[in-house]
Amino acid sequence: MACGRSCPGWEWQNPLPTGSQLEGVWGSGGSDTFAVGLQGTILHYDGADWSAMSSGTSDTLWDVWGSSGSDVFVVPGILHYDGTEWSTMNPGTGGWLFSVWGSSGTDVFVVGADGIILHYSGLPYAVYLPLVLRSDAP
Repeated sequence: MACGRSCPGWEWQNPLPTGSQLEGVWGSGGSDTFAVGLQGTILHYDGADWSAMSSGTSDTLWDVWGSSGSDVFVVPGILHYDGTEWSTMNPGTGGWLFSVWGSSGTDVFVVGADGIILHYSGLPYAVYLPLVLRSDAP
């Protein structure tokens, strides 16, 4: 059943505050939610209002995941939020990255084109371990 803008239990919040298409959403709770999308859009919801955050990129952001509101990861690129600011992390690959998930801030996985899987252990200066699945592998 399509109910448009009047679905019971749902509250219409778009197009505020931006008209940009959104691609991913994650939250640590009802007062700490992040949404990402086209042209580097990152929005944060504090339980009352959505506000735009500067991502430092104009690339489309496909997915977002965090272990807390002060430990959030966004792909592609990889961007990391420490509760104060977004910074770029070098994934060690030039391939397209599409999705991110983890079990903690020290156990984060990113997947992308050509079957690439990256793992981040959370250690300072840690290297991502690319696991490439190939159809020609034995």
